[in-house]
Amino acid sequence: MADRIDLVPARRSLLVWSLVLGAYADALGIIAAATFNVRGLIPGGSLANTVVYLLLAVGAAGALAGVALLALGARAPRDETR
Repeated sequence: MADRIDLVPARRSLLVWSLVLGAYADALGIIAAATFNVRGLIPGGSLANTVVYLLLAVGAAGALAGVALLALGARAPRDETR
C-alpha cells in the first residue's frame, strides 16, 4: 500500500514520523491522565492536567498532519517515470 502514496521522500518521512510520534504522545497522554486522575480537556489547573493537555494536543496535531500528508500523497497523480 505504501508504494501507492506519491510523496517525495522528505514528505513520506514526515508522514511516518508525524503518525508515530502522534500515537506515542496520545498513548502517554492517556496513561498520564489515568495515573494522575485528570482529563486534560483545557490547559490550566494542576501541572498534571496541563501536561496531559499538551500530550493529547501533540498527538492530535501529529495525527492531523499525517492524515493530511496521506491525503496529499493519495490524490497526487502517479508519475510512472520515477
